[in-house]
Amino acid sequence: MDKISAVWRKEMTLQLVSPSLYGIVAVFLAVTGLNFWKLSLESAGAPTALSVLLFGPMFFWIITLSLITALTMRTFAEEKRSGSLELLMTAPLRDVDVVAGKFLAALTLFACALLPVAGYPWILKACSTGIWTVDKAQVVTGVAGVFLMGAFYTAVGVLISALSRGPVLAAIGTFAALNLLFFMDAFWYVGPSGAFQHAVDYVSAIQHAMDFSRGIVDTRAVVYYGSGIGLMLFLTVKVVEARRWR
Repeated sequence: MDKISAVWRKEMTLQLVSPSLYGIVAVFLAVTGLNFWKLSLESAGAPTALSVLLFGPMFFWIITLSLITALTMRTFAEEKRSGSLELLMTAPLRDVDVVAGKFLAALTLFACALLPVAGYPWILKACSTGIWTVDKAQVVTGVAGVFLMGAFYTAVGVLISALSRGPVLAAIGTFAALNLLFFMDAFWYVGPSGAFQHAVDYVSAIQHAMDFSRGIVDTRAVVYYGSGIGLMLFLTVKVVEARRWR
C-alpha cells in the first residue's frame, strides 16, 4: 500500500499543479450547473424529482464522459510520449502498484469534481420558494451510481492510455470506447432478440444510470461495474508488463 500511495501522491501532485485540470473541472461544473438550472426552470410547477433533473439529461452524461476522458488520457500516454515511463519502470515498484496508483489518482480527481454536483439540489432549494424538501436518498443513490460508473470508465481510460502512443490518441480512443459502452443499447438490433438483447441492456450503462438516478440500486449493475474495474486494471497491468519486457 505504501508504494501505491507513493504513486498516487506523485500523480496528484502533477495534476494539482496543472492549470488545465482546474479549467477542465471548472468547465464540467459550469456546464452541469447551467444544465441543471435550465431544466429546473423548464420544469417549474411540474412534479419532477430533483435527481432526475440532475442525472436524467443525456447532456449530463456526455460531459461526464468527456471529463473522464480528460482525466485519464495522460495517465500513461503522456509518460510514454515524454520518455519518463521507462524511468518509472526502473523504480522499485511493481507494475500493479503503478497501475493502481495512477487509477486511484484519476478516480480521486473524478470524485472531487463530482462531489459539488450533489449540492445543486440544496442550492436550488435555498434559492427557491417552491422547494421544501430534497430527496436525499435519490440524490445520494444517483451520485453513488455516477461514481461507480465513473470508476469503471476511469479504468477503461487508463487501459486505453497504456495502449496509446500519445495523449491525443488516448483521448480519441477513450471517448469513443466510453460512448460505445454507454450507448450500447442502441445497437440491440444488430443481433437476434432475446438473450442478445438482454446482454446488450446489461452492458449498456445508460440503463443502469437511469435506475440509479431514480434511487433504484440494482446489484447486477454493482457486480458489472466491479468486475469491469477488475478486468480493465488486470489488462492494464499486463500491457505495462509487456512493455517492460520489450
